[in-house]
Amino acid sequence: MSEIESIKNILAGALLMIDNVDKATFEKHRSMEYVEEAMGKLREVGFLVHSLTPNLTDMIQFVQEYVPEQYHGNVNHAWSGIGDWVA
Repeated sequence: MSEIESIKNILAGALLMIDNVDKATFEKHRSMEYVEEAMGKLREVGFLVHSLTPNLTDMIQFVQEYVPEQYHGNVNHAWSGIGDWVA
């Protein structure tokens, strides 16, 4: 599996968790621990993308290409402070 594919898999898991928080069907989805885990996975993706290409423009391009627009705000907050990314 390529590095991009690995990153996309982690991203998919993070976005699924964010969906679970937004439409909680289980009590654990309402917990701060679950929210923090989801945002931690999203932040991990940011560090992985930054390690591949630290250029802010490239990071933005990754988000535009692989992250549905409805999650851009989540990414913006999770990635703030990674490289030159500032929320």
